[in-house]
Amino acid sequence: MRLPRTWVLGWLAIQLLRSSPVEALDVSGAALVNSQVREGQRLDSTEAPTNAYGAVVGTNLHHGIGAETYFRLARDWSRADGATDFYLGYARLPIRGFELSLGRQTLDEMPGALYVVDAGRLRFDRGGPVAFSLFGGQPRYFEPLQGSEIVSQDEQIFGGSARLRSASLGQVVLSFAQLQREQRRLNQLASATWAQALRRWRSQPQAYALVTYDTAERSVQQFTAGGGFLPHPRLFARIEGSYYRPQDRSAAALPGLDRFVDPLFSLFSSSSFKQARCGIQYQWRPGVWWSLDYGFQTFEDATGQSTEGNRGSVGVVWLPEGDGLEVVRSEFAVTDSRGGNLYALRAYYENRVYQRILFRTKIEVARFEKITNEDDIVVSGRIGVGYELARGLLMELNFEGNRSPRFDQEFRLGLFLTYNVHYHNGWLPPTQERPLLRYPGGWAG
Repeated sequence: MRLPRTWVLGWLAIQLLRSSPVEALDVSGAALVNSQVREGQRLDSTEAPTNAYGAVVGTNLHHGIGAETYFRLARDWSRADGATDFYLGYARLPIRGFELSLGRQTLDEMPGALYVVDAGRLRFDRGGPVAFSLFGGQPRYFEPLQGSEIVSQDEQIFGGSARLRSASLGQVVLSFAQLQREQRRLNQLASATWAQALRRWRSQPQAYALVTYDTAERSVQQFTAGGGFLPHPRLFARIEGSYYRPQDRSAAALPGLDRFVDPLFSLFSSSSFKQARCGIQYQWRPGVWWSLDYGFQTFEDATGQSTEGNRGSVGVVWLPEGDGLEVVRSEFAVTDSRGGNLYALRAYYENRVYQRILFRTKIEVARFEKITNEDDIVVSGRIGVGYELARGLLMELNFEGNRSPRFDQEFRLGLFLTYNVHYHNGWLPPTQERPLLRYPGGWAG
């Protein structure tokens, strides 16, 4: 593993901490190590991948300066190699009512997309009715964001946004961004989002809408509208509709990355996409919540045929003692389309009743049927026991068993180490409600 640049940024952050007024500091730090021994890709081989994650976030370090850094180090000890390390690191500098951030950071100004960019961003937001930002830089591609770097090309991204807040209109955000590669345009998108909460109404509705327009191709790329409301104090309902159509790029433009994420759509569709979703959450009794979701979508597949799909789920969350120290979650989900069907059952249990001891387990069972007449059952289960070695330092041993079309049986042994700290006018006790880093891999999912 090569020395990441974030270590240098971390050292600079420590020097800023030492020179700052103590009463102004607000610093959070975290480290997470995830190691596992499992069966390898090759026959009779063993893999031992280890991933180390870290984060340091500070505000009001000196004259209001803030800084953030995140990193991931990866290594497979069985092969003595590792993936390219991932990191973010940038500083926030207040300048007469503005905030300038410089370094490798995430930009979310483009609708429906997160970019990791070596960039500068200038923001003005004092909590008043108007806020705006300007940004520009070079994207760096990681897949996923916590993973190793893939091909990053000669690309530039720039744009800005304006945010308007009003009691009568709600919140409106107008943004524009252009992405280009080798001086050729890939995306030129203008977007508008709107959100409003009508607290005075009895059902307290919350409505939102998003539209993205390709100013170069003169076509609507995405439109989404929806809302949620409380018809009863114990019942929450929501409904949403979406339309998405990929850009018809000119011959002079190079192909870009499709940032729209939907499992069914990304597998089968190569053209327009329409979707409608609805769902309810109901508090049946204190400590018990039911949820029901349904989605209908239609799109065109690679052959140009119109395909319809259905997605639905029913779930329950139960707090046996009502204090959150014990949590039981379960969900049954169904996905149905011309390409195949999927039926999945998930269950999760967590226990923090005993001081300094954590116990949790989960199991997932799924059956799939494909249009190619393939069908099989996939099973994944995990059980873990954790112990708080010191304040903020948690160690967990876990055992995982899987069954899939690739492995008739597979077993994994893992170890998690996490450490979270928070300093604000003195060291604060660690909390599980707002951890800076969470377990990767959907452990609690």
